[in-house]
Amino acid sequence: MIDPQMESHGGPESSSESGPQAGAQPAHPPGPNQPAPDAALAPPAPGLDLAAQRLSAAVERLEARLDGLFERLESQRPYEREAQALRMDRARLAGDLDAARARERELQKLADEASEALGAAISEVREALGKV
Repeated sequence: MIDPQMESHGGPESSSESGPQAGAQPAHPPGPNQPAPDAALAPPAPGLDLAAQRLSAAVERLEARLDGLFERLESQRPYEREAQALRMDRARLAGDLDAARARERELQKLADEASEALGAAISEVREALGKV
């Protein structure tokens, strides 16, 4: 793109001087992070203003959507705490159930042993009564 200011002054090529001025530094193109020396003086392009407005509006829409998302996330926190409490209760109840089943197996084993002992005692009593 041609700089309108350079065109109106004839540009550096149309200068009547044949070399750099005494004491002046040679002209270097600006770096990627350095604005051109007369860029600060140039009025912003209308397309640039429009792009800046569109970018600003897009950022505002993004911020509004993020605010809504954060509000929804925040509203979910009580449910997350309740779900965590339910998971803890479930884990505790699962442990209690495992302990109750182990106790049931132990009691069943004791009941089986008692039944065998009772059956043996009944047999001995019958034998003793039969001999009489």
